[in-house]
Amino acid sequence: MAESCVSDIQTSLIKHESVSGSKNHISRTLLICYFVGFLIISGHFYSESMRKPDDMPQRFKVTMIDQMCQMVLQTAKLCENIGFAHQLNVTRGFFESMTGLLCICDESPITHSIVYVVKSISSLVTHFCDTLQLDFCRPATDDNDDLAVGDDVRTVDDNFDGVPVRFYRPYPESDTTPKPAIVYIHGAVVMGTIDVWDSLIRMYAANINATIVYVEYRWAPEHGFPAPLDDCMAVTRWVLKNAHHYQIDPNSISIQGDSAGAVIAAVITQTIAQEHQDDSRNPELKMLILMMPLLQGLDLNLPSHNSNNDLFSGVLSKLLVAKFWIWYMGLDGDDYVTAILQGRHLPEEFRRSERYQKIIGHDLLPDVFRTDIPGNIPTTIHTNRNWTEHGEDDAVEKLAPYFLNPKFSPFMVENISPHHPHTLIITSGLDILRDDGVIYANRLRRAGVQVWWRHFEKGFHSCNAYWHGMIKIEIGHQIQKETVDLVRAYLHEPNDRIYS
Repeated sequence: MAESCVSDIQTSLIKHESVSGSKNHISRTLLICYFVGFLIISGHFYSESMRKPDDMPQRFKVTMIDQMCQMVLQTAKLCENIGFAHQLNVTRGFFESMTGLLCICDESPITHSIVYVVKSISSLVTHFCDTLQLDFCRPATDDNDDLAVGDDVRTVDDNFDGVPVRFYRPYPESDTTPKPAIVYIHGAVVMGTIDVWDSLIRMYAANINATIVYVEYRWAPEHGFPAPLDDCMAVTRWVLKNAHHYQIDPNSISIQGDSAGAVIAAVITQTIAQEHQDDSRNPELKMLILMMPLLQGLDLNLPSHNSNNDLFSGVLSKLLVAKFWIWYMGLDGDDYVTAILQGRHLPEEFRRSERYQKIIGHDLLPDVFRTDIPGNIPTTIHTNRNWTEHGEDDAVEKLAPYFLNPKFSPFMVENISPHHPHTLIITSGLDILRDDGVIYANRLRRAGVQVWWRHFEKGFHSCNAYWHGMIKIEIGHQIQKETVDLVRAYLHEPNDRIYS
């Protein structure tokens, strides 16, 4: 009996040692895998950070933001390739929810598991960074901050002609004095809810001391052109017509478009200016504000497209710009994206015409921007006779009617109305859309419009979104500070000298 017990114990110990040895082997293997993975990711991150300019402020944080965006885009493409969901829906899910994927999944156990994991990781990272006092991940405080966050801004939801809107009012309810107002058109056009933009709009309202009217327009491609434009136009007309009902000064109504929202804001401004020119009894806008604007898809080979394309490809690239235009049309086809990138989406005779040069010629750019890429800058898009064999005729037939339409592409307006309001255009030196804003600023000036062009050489696309909190970037904060200061000064104390 005793011998049997000893034998069982020895057998158990042998099995335990075998299991322990197996577990240790697995642990060592996993540890090696984690270490190798860490080295690969670190090496990739380091190489990406080295691609940023040497004098780029906060290069580590900026690279982290770009790589996070790149990860989202790659994940979205993978999800589409394996048939999980369309890449656009996956991207929406990541960017519109701090917990991720809520916008693309049902209330399933898998969704809740993912949410739990994301929240847990977020909490651990925040605790780790707080313990080590790492400024990168620890939320910034508002002590001595020169931009108010707008926590006390009042909001009122309404509906204009079937379009949801939200008023942001930075003054007490008892104050019925008419105030300036800005109709705000957010960027992306294919995504973005009020929750995404809420903190930014509160900041604008509080620091400009104006009512901000946020437009919840319909998204493309589910609602392609002209649906987003129609929604924003309807709200703008409603505000102009009914300003007195909302304690808004009818003579101080402006419009702002950020990134892709700029193409809508520019078209609305052109339309209202022309209507006022045709009949002075029609209302007019006081100011147009374009923040790092996307304004054209006629030529995606401008100097800034080529020199900046690889710097922040996670934030914005030529490929994403081309896809945006396709989605804005309500279409979804990579073949047409390729056509836009290769410049075979417009009739050849138009590309070679004097009108094309007047609209988007490189002579509209400062010399320093025309020489920021190797080689000579072409004055027209290079043509290739072999394009026809790959479907140029189909691309032109399908796409040209959109791009040649002034309501779709504001660059197509040759004669800008002299009643166009004063305009503020913000551009960034490392943004692939830099030249869109610069060309439009010079075209407006040639038309006699008073323009304030503010350029931030070390900024990148949408860096102004990182103006506050743990992802605060100093250049983004600077852009917002100077923007709200200038807009506030003009709306409350009109003085043309600020546009000198």
